[in-house]
Amino acid sequence: MPLARVVAVIALTFGAMGCGDAPDADEGADPTGSASSPSATPTPPSPALDLVDGELVVEVPAGGASPLPGSDGGVQLSVGAIERGSARVTLARQDGSSWVKLRPMKPGDALDFDFAGAAYRLTLDELVTGGTALAASFTVTLAPEAVTDPSADG
Repeated sequence: MPLARVVAVIALTFGAMGCGDAPDADEGADPTGSASSPSATPTPPSPALDLVDGELVVEVPAGGASPLPGSDGGVQLSVGAIERGSARVTLARQDGSSWVKLRPMKPGDALDFDFAGAAYRLTLDELVTGGTALAASFTVTLAPEAVTDPSADG
């Protein structure tokens, strides 16, 4: 077999095996195997609190406190005295600073606060009286508009 023919057979064989100069389809792909596309739409962040069907319901006894679920202790809701149809409410951060401190709230009253990049609204739904136990029932939702400083209300 002439040498030129042997070289041609070798070249065809290596080309068929992908050993030629043609780039592979995977060339330039991310070696980690992740498929990232510059045109991919980023997913918006989900709220940090555990909102179920858009809300979170929390009941706190008078003189008690509860971290808001999903806040990992970052938002603490406390209820002081409940009397004359209102509850004294404190909404505090994990570091001890407060959005509001001992604010009197009546059923239907609401206050806005921000946490982990999302704006929320805390609404006092009802004051629960059962026997000698007193508690306040709240709903947390995403705030419908920009957060304002609740301490500026009065």
